Amino acid sequence: MQANNYDFLSSEPLPGVVPDLKEEEKVEFKLVKRGDGPFREKYRPQRINEIVPTCSKDQLLSIIHNPQASQVYLLEGRTGTGKTTCARILAKAYVCLDTQDENKPCLVCEACDAFEKSYDIYTINGADKNKVEDARSWAEDFRYKPSVYRYKIYIIDEVQRLTDAAQQVLLTELEEPPSHLVVFMCTTDSKQLAKPLADRAARLTFNDLKASHAGSIITQICSLENISVSEDSIDSLYHQSKGSVRALLNNIQAYAAGGFDSEKWEEDNAPVEVVTMFKLITKGSWSEVVVILRKSTVRSEPETLRMGLENYFRGAILNNNDLDHSTKLGEAMLRLSGSLLTETSICQYNQLVLKCLRACYVFRPN
Repeated sequence: MQANNYDFLSSEPLPGVVPDLKEEEKVEFKLVKRGDGPFREKYRPQRINEIVPTCSKDQLLSIIHNPQASQVYLLEGRTGTGKTTCARILAKAYVCLDTQDENKPCLVCEACDAFEKSYDIYTINGADKNKVEDARSWAEDFRYKPSVYRYKIYIIDEVQRLTDAAQQVLLTELEEPPSHLVVFMCTTDSKQLAKPLADRAARLTFNDLKASHAGSIITQICSLENISVSEDSIDSLYHQSKGSVRALLNNIQAYAAGGFDSEKWEEDNAPVEVVTMFKLITKGSWSEVVVILRKSTVRSEPETLRMGLENYFRGAILNNNDLDHSTKLGEAMLRLSGSLLTETSICQYNQLVLKCLRACYVFRPN
């Protein structure tokens, strides 16, 4: 695009744009290989320094150093970003017998070793056990002191799937929990939780996987597994993971087995809103794009639409043989790139509006 008088339409890189995976950046986590299972299990973090920083490590360390600060935690973020993994690490730190907080969980003490078999640690799938009868059963058990450990710990995954009645029972019990109880509630959609229940908890927010961290994951695993990966495939492995650490690990394993399609375009699986926006942007129809941008669903989760559009544009480029049109698609994708979660100058929703405006401008009618 030629230079113009409107800085906000400039094609210059914007703050927060997803960095090139080949850029060197200090990433403070080290993956550890354990066992021979699938990559998502083999490289599942067991300690804080192994966690891919989709959340605040300082906040995690603060919980370990100050276990009495809260008894109820809400871990919120999209699927595959590490919520349950972090909940398990924190739970193990609560019961770890090491006297030095910075070593917790140590993974070698008696408590850490017996963690998986302990009767004081409960992991519940809220999608399966979501009825009021289930919640009443937990509530009754909350009151009994732990049999071995100092704490009795519940990790409730997909807590938003609990019925309204079950959430109310949980709230009643957690308003004044017994001193030995710690509860980690994991959710992909905190808006479906009763507000009093969400407000009762200390929150940990999990963001989508950054490109620089994805690059480090790919590099570390390929080194540990002796996998040769082409530079062209690195970006594809990241983009097709759609911000999920778990999906990225699955993609790397598929790549190693020869079953990963670097040119895959999930056109049929794209959300209707993404497909509609793509068509409107490529027509340069800003007036119709605005209609979608005004929707409350877009305002509440602008990053979801942005990432969907970026992935869709990328797929369109790989499936288009027209050089001129592909170039325009590339220019539009550049304007849509860059996670909104890193933007600080203005709100994420406003950033999405400007990114869509720039993308639409590429296809403006002459």
